[in-house]
Amino acid sequence: MEEKLKYMNDIDFMRMGQAIAHEQWQVAFMTLRRLEQRAREIEFHDFGQQFVGLRYAIQREDIEQAKQVLTLITNKRARIINEASK
Repeated sequence: MEEKLKYMNDIDFMRMGQAIAHEQWQVAFMTLRRLEQRAREIEFHDFGQQFVGLRYAIQREDIEQAKQVLTLITNKRARIINEASK
């Protein structure tokens, strides 16, 4: 569980938001790849659907969809962190 919490607080989640906000699509894509790779390494698959949607939005350079998916990811992260801290 400690490994998953460490992943939840990964700085790449913030970098992803910044890259999308500034429409830096290549940075966003590379950041997403790092997050996906790390999730596979620790066998944490809770963001599978959201990562697929985010990848699609980044490839299409669709800022509105990317922000919507990022909001879903942020909400899920907050929920997981809150549950773990109880």
